[in-house]
Amino acid sequence: MPFSCKVGDSFYLSDAGGRHRYVIITQPNDNGDVVVVNFTDARNIDCNLTFTPQDDGRLFKIPTTVYYAYARTMSAQKLSNITIDGYQPCRTNNINKIIEGAFQNLDTPLYIIEELKNQYPSIYKSNFTWDYSSIYNSTLDKPT
Repeated sequence: MPFSCKVGDSFYLSDAGGRHRYVIITQPNDNGDVVVVNFTDARNIDCNLTFTPQDDGRLFKIPTTVYYAYARTMSAQKLSNITIDGYQPCRTNNINKIIEGAFQNLDTPLYIIEELKNQYPSIYKSNFTWDYSSIYNSTLDKPT
């Protein structure tokens, strides 16, 4: 199955930390953007979500987690037009865990929470438990 810029498509991108596997976790929004999160070595990040080779040996060779602080939106059109390195589909049950974890993790950017809330309202209702207004100034601005 080739890269299609759909939920569950995973691939490598270079970023500030080197090169990480990213996965698309939303459909394109009204602006044509998808939410992507990246995986990282579980020893590097304190996160309650850990994947192991038993979860998916193609994607997870070592204990792996999601670095929610780096979650971001990307243009689906631009992603569709770049050369994708290391394409692998991510299993639906793992995508669901990632989305649930995004709502529970205090490092998830607020504009990402809002985007996920719009696309996954029932998961939001059952998993979003913290009051971000007490932590932040309630700003939902996307970084520039």
